Amino acid sequence: MTRPNRPSPRPMGRRAAALLLLGAAGCAPDGDHHPALSQPPPDGILADRLRLLFGAVPASAAAEALGREAALAGWRGGGDAVMWLGHAGVMLRLGGVVAVVDPVFGERASPLPGLGPRRLVPLPFDAESLPPFDLLLLTHDHYDHLELPSFRALARRPGVACLLPLRVAALRGIACARTEALGWGESRSLGGLTATFLPARHESGRGLFDHRVTLWGAWALEGGGRRVYLAGDSAHGPHFAEAGARHGPFDLAVMGVGGFLPRRTNHHHHASPEEVIEGFRALRARRLMLVHWGTYPMGAEDTGAAPAATLAAARAAGVEGAVIVPRIGETIPL
Repeated sequence: MTRPNRPSPRPMGRRAAALLLLGAAGCAPDGDHHPALSQPPPDGILADRLRLLFGAVPASAAAEALGREAALAGWRGGGDAVMWLGHAGVMLRLGGVVAVVDPVFGERASPLPGLGPRRLVPLPFDAESLPPFDLLLLTHDHYDHLELPSFRALARRPGVACLLPLRVAALRGIACARTEALGWGESRSLGGLTATFLPARHESGRGLFDHRVTLWGAWALEGGGRRVYLAGDSAHGPHFAEAGARHGPFDLAVMGVGGFLPRRTNHHHHASPEEVIEGFRALRARRLMLVHWGTYPMGAEDTGAAPAATLAAARAAGVEGAVIVPRIGETIPL
């Protein structure tokens, strides 16, 4: 693929960047044909975005993070495995291919240097020190999943392939040695790994006029006889059972648990702890790895509440032994 010829962006003022973070209405992307996933803007969305930008968020507990050397030592062990990079980011080795998903290393999940959710814990890696990999995957273009400077730096590594939701590469100026845009249900293979882009009940957009212009979704990965589901961000819905029936059973489901309060705003976009467990069971997965918590404070809940509440829901459902609460930088064998 050729690299798009795009002018360098001008520095953004604080007022303009604040408006971008508040994003409201726009066009529907390709793939927005699934009636259970097509949702109106949630009640209270403006107030909740302002809370994220300017307000205090309860943050009594950050995720535990390994140092760089300890994280590298665990990753070097070989074999199929997944490592939590912080927030929703993971690094996964499957079928001899290493994939990086939703890497975010910035101080804030925001376009503003001094406003928005601030990182709670030092991370083991940044874009320069991340170990070698073959494939970059993205679930959607929200600021806490797509940090453009880091993503572009990773995309420039020699030989790296990018599989992105529809319209993201062109609108965000991303190009790899191989760059492909996928819609829901489409698959691509790289070496011994096949990646399929699947529906999620969420949204996309980084500004006032690009709400739902790019596509969003989840990834099902298969390689080396194993299957992994990467949920990205999603509210609960029938898409979990559909993914389990068509692409499962999964050896591991990586699902986000933070940012579920307030429910009035987030029930369309993020699953509650109880719904995460329902989705995990619908996926027909053997184990569940909890991410999207303890790195950036994204919801009105305390940052330590998400894994504890999810473990309680798993205990009530009789699946507590299947739940993994990782440390950032920890490698989990598959």
